[in-house]
Amino acid sequence: MRLDLASENQIVNLFLRFFPDQKALSHEFSKVLPVGRISMAKLQGHLLLYRDDANQCIEHARDLLKDDSALVQRGMTVDEWLHRLNLLHLKSNFEKQKLRRVEELVLLSDEGQLTEQQLVNDHKLNTRRMWNMMIGDAETKENFKYLSKHGIRSIGAIFLDKASELEELVNQVPEDVITGFHLRDIFDTTKKYSEIRTKLYDCIMFNKRFPKTVSNQFLSLYGDRLVKTKEEEEEVAKPKINFDLEKFFKDAGAPECIVKLQKQDLLDPILFFKIEVGALEGILELKPEGKKRRVMKKVKEVREKFEKEGRIEYLDLGLLEPEEGQLPVLKFQKSTTFAPQRAKAANGKRASSPEK
Repeated sequence: MRLDLASENQIVNLFLRFFPDQKALSHEFSKVLPVGRISMAKLQGHLLLYRDDANQCIEHARDLLKDDSALVQRGMTVDEWLHRLNLLHLKSNFEKQKLRRVEELVLLSDEGQLTEQQLVNDHKLNTRRMWNMMIGDAETKENFKYLSKHGIRSIGAIFLDKASELEELVNQVPEDVITGFHLRDIFDTTKKYSEIRTKLYDCIMFNKRFPKTVSNQFLSLYGDRLVKTKEEEEEVAKPKINFDLEKFFKDAGAPECIVKLQKQDLLDPILFFKIEVGALEGILELKPEGKKRRVMKKVKEVREKFEKEGRIEYLDLGLLEPEEGQLPVLKFQKSTTFAPQRAKAANGKRASSPEK
């Protein structure tokens, strides 16, 4: 903590200097404000502004936080915030506390409250990562950003000894798709390079379809709201998909798919229908082959209908298509149910040709 940031005692004592007979209110004032987040000078300025009314001073205490550049990102959902921190598995804890926007986290005044509110599961590293982001720790903010090629190289150089592996990593991982935390956690939990590539592929596929509300550039601005780009306005204007996936898979005789989609956060039809067919097959793992073909045929029919209506576009088109011999693990998962049209035509031609 910086020396010029007010502790709880300093908040109380400074309040009492302006309102010496209001000891009870001084503690109320200190409970409203987070510890170690506001400078003494800024605190004193607020007290001077409301020096004639202690109650007004407390009522407007939150104004001290509005322009604080150390605050977490405003305008961001808790889902995206956790996703960037690679802590999306804690999403249900925040939902139980009805915390949906990052700006609501400013009500937490110290690190211990993350555990008290049951937002983390007694995991000290997760707690520290989350709290460091909330107080604007510089290193944490850097790892929170989606990585440029330079960022990918910098982190990869820490963990990879072979220059050839590092070059593969830099060449094949797209910019602005994974955060520093995503990449570091993969390296920290995986030692074999082949397994690192597989985990990277899974991470990239997921991130490609994960909705973003805040760009890297916004991290340094901390504005109260975002100005929508032309692309975002067009996205909002698009017709939405109203489709019950649970009913669809129950009616198709494949209710087991519902649990698999829940685990991947893919019961949202907008996300579900954006995923490339081969990737869907890998997620659903339908068996036997006959059932797989039947269910995937129904999925394909619905997708084509929505596509003609302009309701979906595929996010994964352009995802990692390396040159021959480069990082084959990161190529598209090809559909084993639906062959490309050219292949079908060729097969039909061969089938109709007389045997020699």
